[in-house]
Amino acid sequence: MRVIFLWAAAAALCFGSCANKKNEDGTRVLAKAADRELRMSDLEGMFPEGTSKTDSATIITTFVTRWVKDNLVMREAEQNIPSDINIDKLVREYRSSLILNSYQQKLMSNTLDTAVSEQELRSFHENNKELYTLETPIMRCLFVKLPNTAPNIKEFEKWWDSGKKDDKNKIYGYASTYANTFMLIDSTWHRAERIAVELPKGTINSEDLSSGEYTRKDDNFSYFLKILSVKNKRDAAPFDYIKDQASKFILHQRKQKLIDDKRDELYKRELGANNIKVF
Repeated sequence: MRVIFLWAAAAALCFGSCANKKNEDGTRVLAKAADRELRMSDLEGMFPEGTSKTDSATIITTFVTRWVKDNLVMREAEQNIPSDINIDKLVREYRSSLILNSYQQKLMSNTLDTAVSEQELRSFHENNKELYTLETPIMRCLFVKLPNTAPNIKEFEKWWDSGKKDDKNKIYGYASTYANTFMLIDSTWHRAERIAVELPKGTINSEDLSSGEYTRKDDNFSYFLKILSVKNKRDAAPFDYIKDQASKFILHQRKQKLIDDKRDELYKRELGANNIKVF
């Protein structure tokens, strides 16, 4: 083990010039551990342009130390492989998996149509509502949580109550600047529990919701909530809530069909060419 670190230190000190340990092909050897050699050529590309000799030595020493330790652990692992594990078989299966996955990715990249129309999504939602039953209540709402130290909160309250378009813009600008939390996109669905956790305890019951307005204040914050629409637990999830999930599901089905069709195509082609023999 001492010899290993002597080689590593020597290589670090004379980086770029020393040739204290070379193979027959002239490549410098930095370290040897567990019957493996680390060569200077293995470090190619590790040194950014302009790296000083001192920094290069540090990089080499650090890398060599890690390399030595990794190889010693690997040797120990190889010597303690359970007798019931067929490493060669696992390697073959892993190699096959990598090659197959790479081909499938190329196939999908060149062939798969990734555009999912609004009509297709709505049709999928209509025909599969039972797949998307809500496990927790959700709501569409407007919500702003302001620290009581925010300036001109009284003015904000007037905008909040007015409902005018210009005031909605003022609300968004004010919330963007001062709010700890705000949700002001009225078409977005949120989990009720996500909103409830931001409010004083007991303000809303996430298990029994209804539309309405809630304004609260405690020692630190002022809370403004307008619940626009509610879907309770076990209701069918609305289209906008599951739209992204539906798109992913449709694409997954397309991918699977593309792969299955390619399997069948190759099978029929090779079967027709008498390239398949089943014994």
